[in-house]
Amino acid sequence: MKVKVESDLSLGEHESMATPTIPAIDQEVKAHTKTVKRKASPDPTHSKQPKRGRPSGIRAGNPGFTQEQDAYIIQLRQEGKDNTMVHSLFEERFRTGSNPKRIENRYFKIKDECLMSEWETGLLLQAIEEIENDMSGAVIKRFKELSNGKSVTKGYVIKQLKIRQTKTKV
Repeated sequence: MKVKVESDLSLGEHESMATPTIPAIDQEVKAHTKTVKRKASPDPTHSKQPKRGRPSGIRAGNPGFTQEQDAYIIQLRQEGKDNTMVHSLFEERFRTGSNPKRIENRYFKIKDECLMSEWETGLLLQAIEEIENDMSGAVIKRFKELSNGKSVTKGYVIKQLKIRQTKTKV
């Protein structure tokens, strides 16, 4: 808190003078203000550990599947066995203690990689590339299917795609 001290000086001299302060009042104000101690910045070499839950990437007591286990799961599913049968046969052979849902999830994760030939994978990549290169054409084709033959111009579709992209960015 600064206090102005008025004097008998003329207006011209008063403007050029600095505003004097009273030291006793400054000390009193400082005594009543709260000082905040800053916490030390964390060491950049230590990452902050989560407070709850499992650490990411680590499964408690369940190591990952081996290639032999993956192949056996695929073989059983190709034979037409249901999930409970696959689980019982898998546990009979490997004794991992896994639950049926874990084995089912593993099958869904690896089935496309294992069951598609290189030729089919190439076709899939080609289809993805064609759609990426001509997205508006794919939209027009799908709209025509949904609307029982009604067509729209490519320019209108491109405009709508741009509008949609700007809305999602905001």
